[in-house]
Amino acid sequence: MRNTILIVEDDEMVRQGIVDALQLRNWKTDVAATCEEAEKKIKEDTYMLYILDMKLPDGNGISLCRKIRTATAICGSSTGAKESWSQVCTSLLYTHC
Repeated sequence: MRNTILIVEDDEMVRQGIVDALQLRNWKTDVAATCEEAEKKIKEDTYMLYILDMKLPDGNGISLCRKIRTATAICGSSTGAKESWSQVCTSLLYTHC
């Protein structure tokens, strides 16, 4: 499994804010602006976490999540991670709200 987070967000400023916050914590990131772009990346690689926008120009995050779940084996464990997922999410909220 690749040690990278895929961020699917069509708003460039929001996407870059998420990338910046994660990279400040030394997380590797990859980005997609559309469902089509994300689906291509998912077929080519496996990611440790997916951050999905709910409204994308060519679909929505729920449909994309279903496709990801069908195409990959998703595990919810953060054992061995540098930080817990709640710490990362809390940091994102405080950094960008």
